[in-house]
Amino acid sequence: MSLVDPAFESNVITLLKGIYDNIGSGGGLPYTSISGTFYQNTGDDSAELDELSNTSPYTLLLTGEGGGQITFTVEGDSDIRRTLIFLGPASRPYCIFTIENDNNSPAVIVVSSTNLETGLLDSGGFGSDGNNPISFELRFYPEV
Repeated sequence: MSLVDPAFESNVITLLKGIYDNIGSGGGLPYTSISGTFYQNTGDDSAELDELSNTSPYTLLLTGEGGGQITFTVEGDSDIRRTLIFLGPASRPYCIFTIENDNNSPAVIVVSSTNLETGLLDSGGFGSDGNNPISFELRFYPEV
């Protein structure tokens, strides 16, 4: 005797098969992405891309806004409905990242590195001067 309703089980299998067929048959993932690594220079607070892989029609501009703050700006088609950002761990163990959208635009994301010991912004969390750059992935979900 099964504890799962056969109709529910059938619906789940159909859903999973649909997802598999869409991805496996060239339908692809529902997003495009830009990924790579970056760091912040401590001398002038500029942000530098270290590596970049782009599977999207968009371009990425990184701007150092001050020690411990970087703005990711995506340029290109304006059909972005939502952007998700994934970041690797901070280079300094006592730093954390906070992420916010600038002007509620999915194309502009501000990331801050805060030192938990001092409560101040800290560029060292971003792998200052190329030492231990931070990995990232931006995923773009277009308007459907």
